[in-house]
Amino acid sequence: MSNNLYVAEFTRLATAGGLTVQAPEFPPIAEQKVTFTTSTPSGAFNGETRILRLNADADCHVNVGAAPVATAAMYFLKAGVEYFIGVNGGNKIAVYDGVS
Repeated sequence: MSNNLYVAEFTRLATAGGLTVQAPEFPPIAEQKVTFTTSTPSGAFNGETRILRLNADADCHVNVGAAPVATAAMYFLKAGVEYFIGVNGGNKIAVYDGVS
């Protein structure tokens, strides 16, 4: 079974009744699936991407940057939990299972 990180890219937070809410505005502008064991980078984010929704089907570690490498010392994601993070467009996310 392969490990996958599902990445949805968003440009901004949603509004409701003129108020900004703490949720990204759907639909996403791009989506990626990154299959990983060792540190594996995603494709570059859309230039307008500012928010990522992350969901992994296996525990993993991630790192974000222009040429990121993920290690077991990096940010930990628990499998099956949604995470939202702010990013800069054009960057990538690397993901690692922590044991390979």
